[in-house]
Amino acid sequence: MDSSDKNVYELGYLLIPIIAPEKLADEVNAIRALVESNGGLVLFEEAPKERKLAYEMSHDITGGRRAKYDDAFFGWMKFNLSADAVSKLDAGLKNNQSLIRYLIINLTKEGGDSNGAAEAKKPLGVGKKPKKTVSEKELDKEIDNLLDKTA
Repeated sequence: MDSSDKNVYELGYLLIPIIAPEKLADEVNAIRALVESNGGLVLFEEAPKERKLAYEMSHDITGGRRAKYDDAFFGWMKFNLSADAVSKLDAGLKNNQSLIRYLIINLTKEGGDSNGAAEAKKPLGVGKKPKKTVSEKELDKEIDNLLDKTA
């Protein structure tokens, strides 16, 4: 299967904050290995950084207990992967006990190409004719008139 049969995805993830700094790279490597074992190719990634969460999140731990965290390590990666392999990746991520939450987004459907580059969008109003051009002097006069009415 060549890369033209694959979509571009982005995976954003939150890792539990109790991971020792020297073990953080191992956790990221495990996620990367899961993507690659399902036929994916990582294009870009950002190493996780500790972040304060907007709200407290709970996470299942061994023995049916739940831990609560108000901070986590946030990281992301973009990768190529076939659409039918995404469910396998999702199942593997669900089994990772270090992940609090994750989100997989299909960027190809969002206007990206097979290299992960997003399509440039036109700014609002581009291609529309302005209704009326106003000189700076006329604009200043109108502002003065409005200010006089409010005083």
